[in-house]
Amino acid sequence: MNTDLTKRTVADAAPDVAVLSGTNIDNEITELFYLDRYITDKIELPHSYNDVSFEYDTFITQDNFNAKIDLLHRNFLYLNAQTKLAINDMPLDGVWEGAIGTETTVNGFKFLSPQTNTEAVTNVAASNGTVLSGFTDSSFVQDKDGSRFVGFVPVKNGTTLLALEVEHTSTAPYITAGRDPLDRFGGSGITTLEAATDLSFTNILDVEATKDGKLFVLDNNLIHKLNVESVLTHGTALTGVGRFLENSIGGETSSKAINSKFKAAKKIALDKNDNVYVLDPSLSGYKIFDKNLNWKENKIVASQFKALSGDTFIDINVHRSTGDVYLLSRDGVITTYSTSGNFLNTLTFSDRVSGETFKNIIFSEINNNIFYVLTETNLYKKFVSRPSESIGTYKTSNILNMAAVSGTEAFSFFDVASGIGDRETLFLGSESTATYEPPVTNAPVGKIFIEPYEKTNYKTLAYDHYKTQTYDLSSVYVEKDEYVSSFMVNKALYKILFNHMIFNDHIHSKVTGTYQANGQLELTDIEYLQEFETHILNLSANSNYFVGVNEPCIADVVNRCVKKIHNLQLEIAGTLQTTTTNKYPLPEQTVELS
Repeated sequence: MNTDLTKRTVADAAPDVAVLSGTNIDNEITELFYLDRYITDKIELPHSYNDVSFEYDTFITQDNFNAKIDLLHRNFLYLNAQTKLAINDMPLDGVWEGAIGTETTVNGFKFLSPQTNTEAVTNVAASNGTVLSGFTDSSFVQDKDGSRFVGFVPVKNGTTLLALEVEHTSTAPYITAGRDPLDRFGGSGITTLEAATDLSFTNILDVEATKDGKLFVLDNNLIHKLNVESVLTHGTALTGVGRFLENSIGGETSSKAINSKFKAAKKIALDKNDNVYVLDPSLSGYKIFDKNLNWKENKIVASQFKALSGDTFIDINVHRSTGDVYLLSRDGVITTYSTSGNFLNTLTFSDRVSGETFKNIIFSEINNNIFYVLTETNLYKKFVSRPSESIGTYKTSNILNMAAVSGTEAFSFFDVASGIGDRETLFLGSESTATYEPPVTNAPVGKIFIEPYEKTNYKTLAYDHYKTQTYDLSSVYVEKDEYVSSFMVNKALYKILFNHMIFNDHIHSKVTGTYQANGQLELTDIEYLQEFETHILNLSANSNYFVGVNEPCIADVVNRCVKKIHNLQLEIAGTLQTTTTNKYPLPEQTVELS
């Protein structure tokens, strides 16, 4: 089987979304493996030759032969899974519409969100107002009409809670305030919640909104539950205290025995049943309340808190599918607990940038195996199944190209919301120091960036057409009523070899990556394989892959055939490895030896 590279087209070579043809091969891959390959991965077969070979004195039977075939087949499925590489297209293919917040009068808020980000900066200079900043958190949900998103964003260092609407029916999303506002908030597209609830916020640390119109606000050690259903419709603007404030709990205490109060509540999170989880690092644990803020239980996990040794947990979240609780520390340590509060694992990100401060952990709403981690300088996208590394990052440097913006950029919040087809929308808060024409000089600038079409995309290194031609594992096995002879063994070996040969012939490209100055390896592209890059393009089967007619069907003979197939798997793994275009540390970097 020879591979003709000249007939391949770029369109066929690299679809952005993984193609799963629905064959038995795909079903088997889905059962055994996540499509969670990182560009930094070294591809290593799950089963070594020692695993797939027979002991010297083993008598070959139908059961033990099929067991070894099963391991070889698992290696084959693993290699198939490695042809799909998750890519980070957030800074490359995303829309990322930017809006800059301003405050012209008391509670006269506006987000300047014209067609270009550069124009937004220009308009801020002419707004005759102060640039809105002091973002502490956010929560975005799709409205009940399914036409827009509504965001709840604490600003001015948590003393004001804004409700704003985000248009997503156009090709470019934007915050409605400042561009085509509707009647949801009296024609402005934005309002404050405290004006309608008669609450006076002092230090909002976290907000969490539900799709059915409930909003939980953590204000110092108080938790308020608000009914914001009218905010999620195009009805009359906010009126009436009773329609919004449903319940409040909290207050300060140093006692772990007072269940409804907190010593220093830091963050809140909701599970799939809208139970409220409250992180209280000063009490070395978290508390759980039901959706009506009735106390359920305390989870005091002092040993993990003490193990941080100077670090502290700063965020909590709950995986909607598994119910596992995730705690994120300021220095990037993630500790997980089961739904019953049992300790599961602790890990530190291996690809983090030295010195960065971590802020939030957010799970995808459309993919149970994706989550995001926000720091002041990076937004990491990761697999839940393999959280120590990252698919990629979106950096503050990606948005420092806006005209007239200077200084140090710092991310302040991040949230996701589903609602546009099979995609989810990302909301990223950011602040920087900017200098415009007077009256805005060297002032903090608060911005919200929106990317509406995010999905876990893949680059593929192989054409998937071959999968319909492969043998299922059940057809490779030696059946119970078949005598284990050289003929039956060769039949099985031929089928599994055929699967590898046709798979190998459909591998068309390799992954290339480039090391950045901070040591992170980023995807450069996928490139076509050239004939000189691998000697298995012209693979052909020879007699060493099979048991000879006059050879006994014993372990030593069968192992020779198995080793040939396993070696072929190793060579295919080598072809699929990432190729780097440079080395780290970079030549221009100074390396200090201690």
